[in-house]
Amino acid sequence: MNRLLIFFVGLVLINCENKNEDCSTVICEAVNYQVKLTSKNDGENIVLTEQLTEDDFSITSNENEQIDLFVRDGILIVYPENEINGNHKLSFKSSLIEYSYEFLKEGNGCCDWGNLSGVDVVDNTFVVDEKLLEIFLD
Repeated sequence: MNRLLIFFVGLVLINCENKNEDCSTVICEAVNYQVKLTSKNDGENIVLTEQLTEDDFSITSNENEQIDLFVRDGILIVYPENEINGNHKLSFKSSLIEYSYEFLKEGNGCCDWGNLSGVDVVDNTFVVDEKLLEIFLD
């Protein structure tokens, strides 16, 4: 049994290193990135402290198309319809945050679009860490 387990783990590791892998047979999670809203004043997560839910948020593209999102552990998980770049408007309460992003093309394997790059947030301080966009608000 242990030999069989080691065989399958080894097989998976070998396939991960194969630069010519066939991605047509792989089912991937949709492209996504995360947004964390942080208070400039106290560093607290605004989604958690104000107990916000998916219903409190709206994200739209420049074409006013609704972008899917959900909230997990105070972080917005955004699914931008397989867009590797975009301009989005995030609305909640009386706030409107406009930002743009792109993903690096150099992903790691079939299912990785790479990290966020070229991010710009209008009128707000922000930090990008891989696929997490943290925006600091008053």
